[in-house]
Amino acid sequence: MSASGAGSEPPATPTDDIVERAVAAAPWIALRAGVVVLALVLGVWFLFQVSSVLLLAFIAVILAAAIAGPVSWLEHRGVPGGLAVLAIYLVVALVLGLLLFLVAPPLLEQLTQLLNSLPAMATSVLDQLESLTGTLGLQPDLSAMTGTAIDTLRGATSVLAGVPLGLMGAIGDVLMILTLGAFIVLERRRARRWISRFLAPDDRAVFVRLVDKAALRLAAYVESQLLIMAVTGIGATVGLTLIGVPFALALGTFAFLTQIIPVVGPFIGGAAMIIVAFMQSPAQGLLTLVLVIGLQQLTGSVLLPLVQGRLIAISPVVAILAVLVGGSLAGPIGAIVAVPAVAILSVIIDDIVLPWRRGEIRRETEAETQAPEDGKVATGKRRAGGAG
Repeated sequence: MSASGAGSEPPATPTDDIVERAVAAAPWIALRAGVVVLALVLGVWFLFQVSSVLLLAFIAVILAAAIAGPVSWLEHRGVPGGLAVLAIYLVVALVLGLLLFLVAPPLLEQLTQLLNSLPAMATSVLDQLESLTGTLGLQPDLSAMTGTAIDTLRGATSVLAGVPLGLMGAIGDVLMILTLGAFIVLERRRARRWISRFLAPDDRAVFVRLVDKAALRLAAYVESQLLIMAVTGIGATVGLTLIGVPFALALGTFAFLTQIIPVVGPFIGGAAMIIVAFMQSPAQGLLTLVLVIGLQQLTGSVLLPLVQGRLIAISPVVAILAVLVGGSLAGPIGAIVAVPAVAILSVIIDDIVLPWRRGEIRRETEAETQAPEDGKVATGKRRAGGAG
């Protein structure tokens, strides 16, 4: 009997069944994992290929959020949606056209004079630096630096030759953004109803509140940026004119445009004004430095909190990181739209992710507190049964 027992196979155990099932399912698990990885790779590749289109679409969303309020105001007074959007576009076009008519001729003249004067101004600064270092007993060879600086600044005038082609491409992008933004505003209610069909009835109110909150933040961001840009440009132009710095209109316009870049834009525009002022005289440079600091304090400490309030409560560290990431991914345009993107992401985190996580923690806590009570009840029942 021992011989027959030794020759027979041991009975299967539950562990052996689990191992066999795992071995049998391993190819299917590997296949599904490969499909998921491939789908992720293809998704990232597709997003990278259409990144420029997505960037234009996001700018159109920002534009739509900015004009949605005026469009709704006109619609409530009986103006059709299409005519309301067209009226807003016409008003903005008339204002911009008037500004260009008044500012463009002297601005172009000053820009041309500034670009032509940069080599001579750089030569003068380098000569003063060489004289100063000689007085201090230092004898650096600044000839190579002087030649490089002059060649670089002279080449800056050739930038104007490429303006027409770049302007044509920019006009095409602007027309695309304006058209897409108009359709987004006109179709906003229909789009909400269409998306709401895929949501549970209890989630539809949350979705509407989320969209409204995101649109409000984008609108506040656009309005505050336009106000800050206008204050900076006008203040810089008037201040530089009073100080006596040449090319005040060109430098003020440059400061106006650089304000659109969050965080780093004000420093770029301010540095240009200070450098040109110091090329004229140290006194004008110091006065311009005071002007730049005053404008940055006015816009950053007064206007920004006053206009935006708590609608866009983004940490400066987060804003800087967002600008750096956006700039590395999509250049200057990516840096410009980085902060609005973070504002929308913060809405998603505040209204979806955090409430969901709090609910999960609450359910886990309730389950943990309920488990000991169930155990006590079961123990009491066993004791009662034993006593009976």
